[in-house]
Amino acid sequence: MNFYLYEDKKLISLIKRDKSTILDVGCGQGRYLIPLSKLGHNVIGVDINDDQIFRLKNMGYKVFNPSDFDKVDIMFDYVVMSHIIEHIEAAQLIDFLDKYLDKLQYGGKLIIATPFLYNEFYDDYDHIKPYTPKALSILYSDYKQQQAKPRHRLTLKYVWLRKWPIILHNYPGEFLFVKLWKKLLNKVFFILYKVSLGTISRTTGWIGVFEKIRVNS
Repeated sequence: MNFYLYEDKKLISLIKRDKSTILDVGCGQGRYLIPLSKLGHNVIGVDINDDQIFRLKNMGYKVFNPSDFDKVDIMFDYVVMSHIIEHIEAAQLIDFLDKYLDKLQYGGKLIIATPFLYNEFYDDYDHIKPYTPKALSILYSDYKQQQAKPRHRLTLKYVWLRKWPIILHNYPGEFLFVKLWKKLLNKVFFILYKVSLGTISRTTGWIGVFEKIRVNS
């Protein structure tokens, strides 16, 4: 079962059906750019992978690398960042977010999807730091304890928590009966996840909707 499909559907459902102008930062292979474009939205993608940019442009989509995007003079209703910020050091996060928030209209929405610090977080070698909805809410508020503050102010409007089945991992060198017991328990955990509608689970990530309210003077 591909649990990311639930996340994809949830994120897309958070965008109003009225035609909107959307910026998909880190659009990759078009995971959101393509379906949102098919729904009638005006979607522009940004990515650092030249091969992905070339492929999507050949398919007729508007995609830029970060340098070329700086010349785009458009204000957006939504900025989508799916599985992007966990790859960014804290020291660079403010500048990264502010660069794209400059292009977000007042009252526009920043939608972030990112993992929590769960067991497999660092199995992706490119993962640098997990961020929480509360941490970003505080960062983009008027709370003055942080030495560095962003230009923009955001308010958190909605959070969805990603729930996955509990799982026990096998490791090399374990006894066979231990591996078999883990396999059996994982089947039980999956059944419990299904029958409890995700209540018996582990929380592995989140989607947050932040509204841009002003630029700090």
